[in-house]
Amino acid sequence: MTRIKRINQQAWEYLAKWPNEAWTKAHFSEGPKVDNICNNACESFNAKTKNDRGKPILSLAEEVRRMVMKSMSDNRLKLLSYQRILTPVQQSRLESLIKLSRNWAPYWSGDAKEEVYEVQGWPTNMVVDLGNHTCSCRFWQLTGMPCMHAISAIQKK
Repeated sequence: MTRIKRINQQAWEYLAKWPNEAWTKAHFSEGPKVDNICNNACESFNAKTKNDRGKPILSLAEEVRRMVMKSMSDNRLKLLSYQRILTPVQQSRLESLIKLSRNWAPYWSGDAKEEVYEVQGWPTNMVVDLGNHTCSCRFWQLTGMPCMHAISAIQKK
């Protein structure tokens, strides 16, 4: 916060109004694993119900029920033959992180259990503890999915 205050007083005043847990990754809770909070779901819902908004509330509720039921059945059909452990979205995300992990070089720290690694990359280094499922970037703790640094260390091990 001191650096922000030196660089931009107005930005510091704005951020000082909010608790640190609301805007800085260093203070985010490691509890629930939801790392994607956006308005896409609301926007999609609003777009699908646009033509029904003028209907009486019970008719609108019935249209929403049908829409949800159709979406659930469509997704079920898509996943009937799917054989992987992770959902398609998470599998795709993991594959992207695996590609990014190639840019990092893991070095074992010498601990007895061979779980702590320093993962070097430009412009910074990260510390990964495979036993505790943690990385100094905090992505693993916040999302529950290993980050590119952790994946690099996992592949080394």
